[in-house]
Amino acid sequence: MERGVGRVVPGGPAGQAGRSSGVNAAAVPTSPRLTVRGAETSWHGEDGGEIVLAAVSVAVIDLVSGPRVAQLRRCGAQDCSMLFVAANSRRVRCTPSLCGNRVRVARHATRN
Repeated sequence: MERGVGRVVPGGPAGQAGRSSGVNAAAVPTSPRLTVRGAETSWHGEDGGEIVLAAVSVAVIDLVSGPRVAQLRRCGAQDCSMLFVAANSRRVRCTPSLCGNRVRVARHATRN
């Protein structure tokens, strides 16, 4: 999945992004269910692991095929490989408290 999502981030072809995610998402059958809270999807699998993988795969497919794919970015920190959805155009790091702080500390160290 990571390789597939990585293909839609600038610098890679977007054509094959959902192939592995599609296989994982299709591996576990689902059915709609009407509850008092509204419509829900029920996952039918033999163990929790395959259900979780299928649910994550569906979320990946929704992300890379929807309008938010334009906001998908790779973290700007040199030692980080995380991908994130940027809420604004100025955001360049996955988390301000981790990668952002490391960059600020390094910048401060070079000044002093």
